[in-house]
Parts: sequence; C-alpha cells; structure tokens
Amino acid sequence: MKKILIIFLILLMLPGLVSCKKVGADSLYSEIAKNTLALEYIKFNLSVKSTVTSENSTLTIPTDSEIKIINQDGKITYLSTSALRFMIEDKMARVTLQHYYKDGILYQSAGDVKMKHELSAEKLWEGNNNAETLILKLPSELLTDVKVETKKKVSSFELTVSSKNITDDLKEQLDQIINLYSEVKYDGGNYTYGDLDVAVKSTNDGFISTCTALFTTTGTVSGVETTETISFAYEVVNPGNYFALDAPYSASEYEEGEFTVK
Repeated sequence: MKKILIIFLILLMLPGLVSCKKVGADSLYSEIAKNTLALEYIKFNLSVKSTVTSENSTLTIPTDSEIKIINQDGKITYLSTSALRFMIEDKMARVTLQHYYKDGILYQSAGDVKMKHELSAEKLWEGNNNAETLILKLPSELLTDVKVETKKKVSSFELTVSSKNITDDLKEQLDQIINLYSEVKYDGGNYTYGDLDVAVKSTNDGFISTCTALFTTTGTVSGVETTETISFAYEVVNPGNYFALDAPYSASEYEEGEFTVK
C-alpha cells in the first residue's frame, strides 16, 4: 500500500517537475519584450535620475513620470505627466509638465502655460518616451549564459553589458534617453559610454513587469572632465489592461505655439 501511495505521489509531481524546466534569459527576454511591445494599451511609471560629477562637485536631478500610450489601428494617443526638478540660482525648482497627443496635435502644459501645435507621430517620439525606447534591445548573445531566477512563474535576471558590447541598436536607445534626460552638454557633443547594468523582472503571464538600468557617459565640459550617470527604472502597470486616456484640459485652453522645458 505504501509503495502504491509513493508511486501515486511521484506521478502527481511529474507535471510540476516538467514545468520547472529552466528558461534562458535570451529566450525569456525575447518573449516578454515582444509581448510588451505588442500591447495596444501600455502604461509606464518611470523614474530617471541624472547625476553629474565634475571635479569636486556632484549634482543629481530626478524626474518622475507617468506615461500612457494607446496605439490602435495606426492611431496614437499619448499622455505623459512628469514632475521635473531643475536648478534656478542654486535653488531646486519643480514644475509639472504634461504632453497630450491626439489626432496629430500635441498639447503641452507647464504650470499656467498651455500651448498646442500640429506634430507628426515621428516627431512626437523624437522628444518623448515610447515603449521602443524604454524596452532595451539587449543583445541575445550576451543573455545566453545569464542566470534566470523563477519563483511562482515570475522570472528575473541581471546582467552587465560592457561598453564594448553596446550594439548600435542599444546605443541608439541610450542616445535617445540622453537626449531626453541629460543635464550636461559635452564639448563638441562628444562622449563615451561606460558599462550598462540592467535588471529585468517578468509578470507571471509573459510581459515585462519592471526594468532598471544604469549607465555612464564621460566627456569634457568647458575643458573639464565630466561624468554623468543616468539611472532609470520603470514599471509596466497591469500589462494587457485597457484604460481611459482623457485630455488634461479642454482644447480651448491651449494657445497656438510650443515650448521646451529643459
């Protein structure tokens, strides 16, 4: 009787043992990145910090954003709400900046300033974040031997991409992040990359849950060697769920024109 019971328990465990088959970070990331990029409704909570070090001074500027994107039938609706912090006469100032895009018009607001202007979708993404920028194109060959931790169907991994292994596709994404969040202007626009540290976690149903990344650039500013460290972390909020995306203000409140906050 005991032998029969043991055999029965082993048979019950077999499906679980089969499901514990290890998945490589390359195949895992390929799947969850593809699934996340395919979402028609996607929402990010994004936090970015720029830390600039030059000689004996260090300055850190944080930016927190909520980004909602609907990409349905070739039409884009977009809303980004960001808490920006910047220095004015050695004091930290804060402003809430909103970008709302629909039907080819970008609506901008910062405090009491509200402006709108026509803009193509291609130009929209030159000055704003989208999923194609935040979901990094990590080289699959570097993920092959990366260890994946899995618990209750949630998987995670970490890796460091050395500066020499930053591919052109990945560099293009990092350049876009620098364009949006860098606090320095290097002499001649020239800088070099350091290593890139990345940590990724999946949801239990095959999407990206969170991603954190950190990288540095080094160059000279007015002849002084300067390093900027940019760290960013995002959460994909309830991937696969629909949500409402309403304009923050009535269209009649916006004046014709545009502005840049940097």
